[in-house]
Amino acid sequence: MVQKIALFGTGKFGRCIVDELAKRPDQFELVVLSRRDLPEITAQGIKVEVVDYKSLDSLTNALKGVTTLISFMFDHDVNVYVPIHENLIQAAQKVGAKRIIPSEWAGDIRGFEPDAYASKKRIRSLVENSGLEYTFIGNGLFMDYLAPAGKKGYLADVPIPVMPENKSAKIPGTGDEALTLTLAADIGKAVVELLLQDHWPKYFWISGEVTSWNRILKEAEEITGSKFDVTYTPIAQIEENIKQAKDLGPMPHFYAQCELWYTVGLAIPSDPESQRITKNIQFTSARDILTKWYGSK
Repeated sequence: MVQKIALFGTGKFGRCIVDELAKRPDQFELVVLSRRDLPEITAQGIKVEVVDYKSLDSLTNALKGVTTLISFMFDHDVNVYVPIHENLIQAAQKVGAKRIIPSEWAGDIRGFEPDAYASKKRIRSLVENSGLEYTFIGNGLFMDYLAPAGKKGYLADVPIPVMPENKSAKIPGTGDEALTLTLAADIGKAVVELLLQDHWPKYFWISGEVTSWNRILKEAEEITGSKFDVTYTPIAQIEENIKQAKDLGPMPHFYAQCELWYTVGLAIPSDPESQRITKNIQFTSARDILTKWYGSK
């Protein structure tokens, strides 16, 4: 039976998942919810429903026949983010939807995460009490960020501790802390496999490669044939930077906390059930990406 899947917040990373699901028209019928027309998605033959997220009627009409909701939406403001999801969940309940994947798509949410994700914690509570089947997805850091500027697919250019394009590295901690990297397209393949399961685990861990910043640095230097300009920031200094950034506003504080997150929050645990679901996926490695973009031509 074809599953009707509603996706929302598909501006960047979400497009990677849309593209993977769209390859299976015999298994998935897609509808993308948006505040505006999305001609680039309509051109793929995918239906776009323009909705008012403040209107329960608007969402209910858009979700008719939908079995599963997948969210990529995030807003630091709980006064915006939470009411939208309250309406989406109510609409899903009204139309008889069965499943929901809330917007996580990062690290192990059971441990440390930036304060800016407080609104996500509120959504988790809503989902857990919705009566819908759900799973919380963790995939580590997007491996795509290792690619050069403008070459990260739908993803934005985000500075990370090892920047092969600049032949530089500003590594938090010792650099030996475990880190999970997963290519966005591979996450999409894993979501396909998840949707085909009869039952979902509470946590679905997608692990492209477990590595470390020091290992990535070593591979990048080897592949580029260059010695990088490298600095390390001890955990104690990172914690002090976080304290100082708190008075500078939400975004400086968020970026300061990301330095700590890179050392303690982005390692995805090993889980037999998640491994079973993803066993047929040939995951891309960091070396694959580094070789593609920085290897000898």
